[in-house]
Amino acid sequence: MLDEIASNEKPEQMYDVTFFPILSGHSSLYISHRQKKIISCLYPLYGILASAGNDETLMFWDVDKRDCIISKNIGFQATSLDFSSDGKYLAIGLSNGVFLILDSKIKKTNIGLYNESYTVPTLEVIMCPKECN
Repeated sequence: MLDEIASNEKPEQMYDVTFFPILSGHSSLYISHRQKKIISCLYPLYGILASAGNDETLMFWDVDKRDCIISKNIGFQATSLDFSSDGKYLAIGLSNGVFLILDSKIKKTNIGLYNESYTVPTLEVIMCPKECN
């Protein structure tokens, strides 16, 4: 019985993982390591990463090109980020207790291995239930 179980075990899989410093645009990375905070989430349709740091800046990154697509000052530190399942909206929780819902629609304008590009989202405030200032 034990021989049967041992023969059915799958071999251990090894994954090659590489980390790239794509969040180097946040100025909060340059303060004390105990105070750094970067929150991020992935766009559900494309290789786009949204990030927010202690510097009160929201940034969208093209992960493949390692470039910032757009950045916007949101006025307060973010405590959470999440995209809607279709990518049309980005919800941001702020340190002052307010949350924002921003327009985050992105479309591919060029398709290809090296020439992929995206439309820049407007990041207009769609909803802010409290006074944002």
